[in-house]
Amino acid sequence: MPALNSSASRFLRSYVIPALVLIGILVAWDFTKPRNKYAPDPAPYVEERPNGGVPPWNAHESLFQNGRDLARKAALRGLDQAWSTFCDPVGREKNVRAVSHYFEQRGNEEESYPKRWGQVGRDYITQQWSTPDDGRIERLVRELHERGYLRLGDFRPSIAERIAPLVTKTPVTDRPCSG
Repeated sequence: MPALNSSASRFLRSYVIPALVLIGILVAWDFTKPRNKYAPDPAPYVEERPNGGVPPWNAHESLFQNGRDLARKAALRGLDQAWSTFCDPVGREKNVRAVSHYFEQRGNEEESYPKRWGQVGRDYITQQWSTPDDGRIERLVRELHERGYLRLGDFRPSIAERIAPLVTKTPVTDRPCSG
């Protein structure tokens, strides 16, 4: 009898007890399900989107908005430096790159949105690039150009074309980095 008892004990420990534990877990899980079969399903989460979710809003627009914010921040970081950093070749290159990135991204979007969505896209992207920070960037670029710290020749021709309308009516009154 002791051998039968030993094998029965091993069988209980190996199979019966784990099976009972598994059944207990499944029964407990079943009790967590909602019981009212007639209760309405919860409304799905709908992210609030500008422009009512119609074009030019698309699935990736939040990424584009984040990219615009990053371009603004980088440009403002460069433009908010002491103006004398534009006289140092390393500082000048860094600041020109930040401003170039801003005007490149802005120009690309101002060209592509109207091509994809017509007048609605043009209005939308014009609004997106008309924040107070955008106005501040334009003002700082004009001031830096007027005081001689920033020249259109510092930029690639495609970027200089985008900056030129801001500065063509602004005469250069000084040459601070020449001395």
